[in-house]
Amino acid sequence: MLTRMLCIVTLSSFISACDSEDLETANFGSSLYKNDYTLINATNSEIDFHMANTEIAGDERDVSSNKYYIETLASGDEPTTIRHEHNVGYKISFYVQEHSKASRHHKKQFKVKNDQDYHFIAWQEQDALRLSLMKNQTNNKPDFFAVRFLATESMTLMVNKQPLIMAKGEISLWRHVDDCNDDIKINDETLSICHTSYGNSYTFVIDKSGIKATINE
Repeated sequence: MLTRMLCIVTLSSFISACDSEDLETANFGSSLYKNDYTLINATNSEIDFHMANTEIAGDERDVSSNKYYIETLASGDEPTTIRHEHNVGYKISFYVQEHSKASRHHKKQFKVKNDQDYHFIAWQEQDALRLSLMKNQTNNKPDFFAVRFLATESMTLMVNKQPLIMAKGEISLWRHVDDCNDDIKINDETLSICHTSYGNSYTFVIDKSGIKATINE
């Protein structure tokens, strides 16, 4: 933070005194370009999470570098939230890697919006790591559970006795259910969400065996 504060001088000295990463993210106390990211590990492995802003010219940084490491979550850990300051108008590289097996990894770039929080989700497709970025949203309705799903494989759910066809990696629209133990089914088996509460919104990372992670919106 001190480095960024020292950059507040004339434009010429600003450029010479600060490295490119300081220039791209320095906003001198403004919250405009800071978003919260909830990290979720929906895999069966311990996962390292990395994030890196692209450079001013839009060039990609090596997001796998330890410089851009932010957190490690074991399988089944509670989600954790971090705040990241992004540069204006450019993308962020998101990267997940198995903690004990660096060759197992996945990355994507996204252009994030200002003043919008996100979920940064690590999941797996059989043995391959995948990641998704989704907006933090709510769709609360009194006396109902507001639910949406991220499917890690292609599947069909029954929600309120209506089919919901999901492609792998797809995020569904919101649905509202009022019976936590009967209104959602996979392959005729109940998908219980009775660990949640009425009047709130939840995102579920799912596969055909059930819920891999619950995200409280």
